[in-house]
Amino acid sequence: MQDLRDAVRALRSSPLLSTAAILSLTLGIGANTAIFSILNSLLLKPLPVRDPQTLVALASNRVGEDAAMTYPVWREIRDRRVLNDSFVWATDRVTSVVGGNSQSLETIWASGRFFDVLGLSMNAGRGLSEVDDRRGGGTAGPVAVLSYKAANRLFGTPAASIGGTITLERIPFTVVGVTGRGFNGLNVGSDVDLVVPLETEPMLNRIPPRTTRWPWLHVTGRLAPGMTLDGTTAAMRAAQPGIREATLPDFSRAEDRDNYLREPWTMRSAATGSSRLRSRYQSALVTLLAISGLVLLVACVNIAHLQLARTASRRYEFGVRLALGAPRGRIARLELIGSLLLAAIGAVIGLALARWAGTVVVAQLSTWASTAVLDLTPDWRVLGVTTVVTVATTVLFGTVPAIRAARVHPVEALNTSRRGVSTSGLATSMATPLGSAGIRFLRDVHQSGNPTFEGKEVLVLMAPVSPDWFRTFGTRFISGRDIEISDRVTAPKVAVVLVSCRMPPLLLCAIRSSQRSTWHLRNRWSRP
Repeated sequence: MQDLRDAVRALRSSPLLSTAAILSLTLGIGANTAIFSILNSLLLKPLPVRDPQTLVALASNRVGEDAAMTYPVWREIRDRRVLNDSFVWATDRVTSVVGGNSQSLETIWASGRFFDVLGLSMNAGRGLSEVDDRRGGGTAGPVAVLSYKAANRLFGTPAASIGGTITLERIPFTVVGVTGRGFNGLNVGSDVDLVVPLETEPMLNRIPPRTTRWPWLHVTGRLAPGMTLDGTTAAMRAAQPGIREATLPDFSRAEDRDNYLREPWTMRSAATGSSRLRSRYQSALVTLLAISGLVLLVACVNIAHLQLARTASRRYEFGVRLALGAPRGRIARLELIGSLLLAAIGAVIGLALARWAGTVVVAQLSTWASTAVLDLTPDWRVLGVTTVVTVATTVLFGTVPAIRAARVHPVEALNTSRRGVSTSGLATSMATPLGSAGIRFLRDVHQSGNPTFEGKEVLVLMAPVSPDWFRTFGTRFISGRDIEISDRVTAPKVAVVLVSCRMPPLLLCAIRSSQRSTWHLRNRWSRP
């Protein structure tokens, strides 16, 4: 804690330099955190469902996207039980009327096992079931499930939406549930307002009908116990010829027919969902992250120069500390803690800035047809990367100044006081009870050519200090103790001898027991 207080004091002693360093680190760390937050949400963050690592899906030939299948193909896969815990889903935008207000809702058409397989928690009501996924609706008629945000937007609260009516293309659907707050569908990068049963889609009488040859369904399931992703792919390819023959469309060209039958199916992990944004922007975001890293590196180099200048201005202070017995490791640690404090402040402000900057970047990914929506809430990955970047920046710009500070020679540093003392050095000398007289005495005795005191009786300066003075400065004892509050005028006189490998001894005594007198030492050390 003492080192931390000293680091704070050093930063406050040069506010302009500290502010410039913090601003540079804030921009550098904030930019890296913002870009990584987007990449994390788009590529790394798992879906908020039960056991996302066991989810698999039929993959398309584009990275990170699911293949679009027709309803007849889905029906064959379901009936043949090729995939464990299989279901399908598709995104759509449907015109709706709620409370007399017409608006478009981002809709998911899902088969009956959608909620059951994903294990979604509900904020209110219930999820869809296989009973609801029937032509014309189940026993309760056409039903729907709202997202948490849509329920609040359309009905005020999730509880108020249960039993409400949403009209889709003039067909009323009854709201039976509201999903949990964190669920935004399986299509990462887009939002969802409504989930409705797939089998009720023909009720909308849209042209062309979606349940014939329209490729729009994403086939998803879970790995069977003991089954691997490669094993699931092999099982799917084994069943592919029969499914293709049973669902063969009326192609006008033989080439299209051959391609339909020959193209192999591949399963992929669906733990992070599906997204078209991945194939579009993944390379650009990685490049942007690399550029942000270079910007941070340049900032570290600049801050290293500022830290070296600060270290040079504190040479007098470091010389005093070394003369009073502080180990060189302590001096280096002070500089590193100061650098870490700078990086930590920049990281905290940068983390707050990253949320805003990430939102601005995500807005640039939107088009006239769709709005990009990504969850940029910091998770352990984002916090971990920010921590690593903070430590790395500390090492990059703090190591050289720390080494330079630890190499300060006490006599050389003290000699600089003849030419002028820096602000931080002057503050240190004024704060210590030695004052400039004590420093001059040490320098003069050292330059006398006989700093060992062997065989001589020499004059030693007595500098009064307050209780716990050594503990405050973190000076270690070879033996004995610190000046204490009990060392008063009436108590026995005590003193502490300061010993340095390069400096003569200096005698410090308690303020309340000191007198204006000369103390003599004869070939021995006086200890408390």
